[in-house]
Amino acid sequence: MSLNAVEGRIVKGIGGFYYVDTPLGQVTTRGRGNLKRDGETLYVGDIVKLSILTDPDNEQSDILEGVIEEVLMRKNSFVRPQVANVDLIAIVVSAKTPKVNLKLLDKFLCVCEGKHVECIICVNKTEDKRGMLMYEKIESIYKGTYETYAVSGTQSTGIDQLRNRFKGLTIALAGPSGVGKSTILNALIGRGHMQVGEISQKTNRGKHTTRHVELVPIDEDGKSLIFDTPGFTSLELPDIDKSELRHLFPEIEREGINCRFQDCLHLEEPGCAVLEALLQNKIAKSRYDSYRSFLDDIANKKRY
Repeated sequence: MSLNAVEGRIVKGIGGFYYVDTPLGQVTTRGRGNLKRDGETLYVGDIVKLSILTDPDNEQSDILEGVIEEVLMRKNSFVRPQVANVDLIAIVVSAKTPKVNLKLLDKFLCVCEGKHVECIICVNKTEDKRGMLMYEKIESIYKGTYETYAVSGTQSTGIDQLRNRFKGLTIALAGPSGVGKSTILNALIGRGHMQVGEISQKTNRGKHTTRHVELVPIDEDGKSLIFDTPGFTSLELPDIDKSELRHLFPEIEREGINCRFQDCLHLEEPGCAVLEALLQNKIAKSRYDSYRSFLDDIANKKRY
């Protein structure tokens, strides 16, 4: 029999148990059977209604236990990793090793656009001149479209700027393995929270270091939260038609308004404002190359 019905947020899920932060404190829960029957999957970040099964005023009980009854409507969700209600995604790339893959970065950005999640670019390992030169190159590509931040997780430079940007938000770090996501998160938290992995000498890629999904506060008042997750290292483009791809490239969509034809794919059509903007360096060539490559990917996917 439940003693209290409250709302809370799932902050961790391990072995079928979900830990929910509520006004009464953190509650250890499982999902009600009807959620499973309805095919409802619980994600870290979910806002839920739950019944408290233990008396919060019972001094002999140190652990609050409950049952999740309902998942409230999500603003967004991701399947791999299973997280929900993300306010902002910081896509992390390395200024050194592993080498920046601009097409992969653009794919991450497109996924964020498809999910209607605000995103920024975080260039890590910028503690020396070589790193800053790479940051400047990336910043010039995305200027006017995405905010780009230069940080060094190991030196903690640029971390305060990130923390201010993240204030009051629920954030996820995304990007390839080895770019320093764990190091940046440790710096944001200000303590040794996560295991940090090294770069594999054989593949020149990072090794996964995070074991489960958890929401961790990065400020004293607990209002800024960040997902500690083993995922967000690779994402697939949404299932869209070629005509919809332009909506995932803000600068292409912006310039495309002036195209002669409304259904312009920005390939070789006469009167294409995007191609004109490309010639005038209003759109970076690498961005347009990614757009063309993703068009081919969509066409090949539809074919099979």
